[in-house]
Amino acid sequence: MNRLLDGGQTGHAPTGVGLTDDERDALYRDCCLAMAELGRERESLFLARLTLLLMERLGDAHACREAIAEAARDCPLPSLAR
Repeated sequence: MNRLLDGGQTGHAPTGVGLTDDERDALYRDCCLAMAELGRERESLFLARLTLLLMERLGDAHACREAIAEAARDCPLPSLAR
C-alpha cells in the first residue's frame, strides 16, 4: 500500500486527501482499460501524457518529484519478465 497516497490507513482516505482503496482500484482498472484500447504501441506515450496531465493538475512540483522518486525506487520487474 502506498502510504503517500492513503495517509497510512488502509480502506479509507484521510480527510480531504488521497483515495480510498476502492477508488484507487477503479481508477487503476480504468487506466488499464484505456491502455488496452490504445494498444501496446501507444502504451508508453499514454502513460507519459497521463503523468504530465496529472502533474499539471496536482500543481505541486515538490510532491511530483517525491512521487517520481518513490515510483523509481519501488518499481519491480514485470512479473512476466522473470
